[in-house]
Amino acid sequence: MTTRLTVTDLTRAYRSDIGIAGYTEGQECVRLVRRESALPQSLIVRRQALVVAPFAVIELVLLNPAAQPPFTEDHYFDPTTLKFLYFETQREEVLYWSLFKSVEAVFEQEVASEPDYHVLPGRGPRSLGTIAPERLIRVIYDHGHAEQYIYRLAFIDGARHTYTLEVADLTWRCYCDHLRARGVSPRAIGKALTERLRKARLFLRLGLERRWQSRPPRCFLQITGIYTVPDYLGGLSLADLLLKQA
Repeated sequence: MTTRLTVTDLTRAYRSDIGIAGYTEGQECVRLVRRESALPQSLIVRRQALVVAPFAVIELVLLNPAAQPPFTEDHYFDPTTLKFLYFETQREEVLYWSLFKSVEAVFEQEVASEPDYHVLPGRGPRSLGTIAPERLIRVIYDHGHAEQYIYRLAFIDGARHTYTLEVADLTWRCYCDHLRARGVSPRAIGKALTERLRKARLFLRLGLERRWQSRPPRCFLQITGIYTVPDYLGGLSLADLLLKQA
């Protein structure tokens, strides 16, 4: 079935694998998955141009659903049919389609905090949603292990619960790395972005990570999209950040 999808979640989790999710014209949330492998970053770049980006409207052929709670949004698709159409201008309206008051309201199940924030697999009506945090506590960007970096956000949601979650948003990660490549220290980047996000209207897309190797199995919470009004990127785009890094 040929479908138009407005992209709201473009993530990088492991290596160069990416995740893509968004909303159909009927406001149904869809996450794209493949049977044989994860989605490579090469899928979103063609002829030195991005065909998938936040709030891009893309067209593609969806195949059978692959839904297993809480990942009820999953659909197989034909990668050869994917093409860029245009950019959605009513971005806040798209986010309001999936806006919830709190983190637990998104997943409709209890969120445990040890080890790290997670819900249990096999239950729940969804794995993606949007919140507008009551307060941003701070942005965390710092050195991690094995030359990797830590991308996290601490915030208070509408139920006045505090969370510190990993950021998988590809644009956010590229932007932090872009500033570091220009000589700004990670901690200075975290401080500057904290101040910038506190002054803006902030929306967070939340999703669940499939960390099945954990025992017992758990679905860990992560931030799959960070959007602000005005835009924290200050005129830059993912194309500016990702293609220049390539």
